[in-house]
Amino acid sequence: MDNKQVYGKRFSGSSGSATAATATIAAVTNGVHYITDISGGSAMSTATLTVLDGSNILWQVRIGNSAGYEHSFVQPLASASGNAVSITVDGVAPAAAGRNCFANIAGYTIS
Repeated sequence: MDNKQVYGKRFSGSSGSATAATATIAAVTNGVHYITDISGGSAMSTATLTVLDGSNILWQVRIGNSAGYEHSFVQPLASASGNAVSITVDGVAPAAAGRNCFANIAGYTIS
C-alpha cells in the first residue's frame, strides 16, 4: 500500500442515469487527488469511460454494451494540484428508460 494512501483523505463518487453518468470529486486548494479505483457500465454499444483531471484525459477505455467494467490502479492516477477529478460514462436511453449507465470513482486526497 502506498504510504500516501494511509495519510490521505478518502473519497468516492457515484452516478447513474439513463443517458450518461458523471461522478465528480471537487477540487481541493493545493490538494492532489489520487484515483485508485474506477468502474462503470453502459447499455450503449459505443460507450466510453473517461477519467478526467480537470479537462485533461487521464484514462479512457471503450466499454460498449458492458454490464460492468472495473479497474484498480496499482500506481494511482494523480491529478494536478488543485484540480477536480471525474469519471464519465456515456449511455443510451432505450424504450424502457432507467439507470442504464453508471460511473464510480474512489481514491484519496493529499493536501
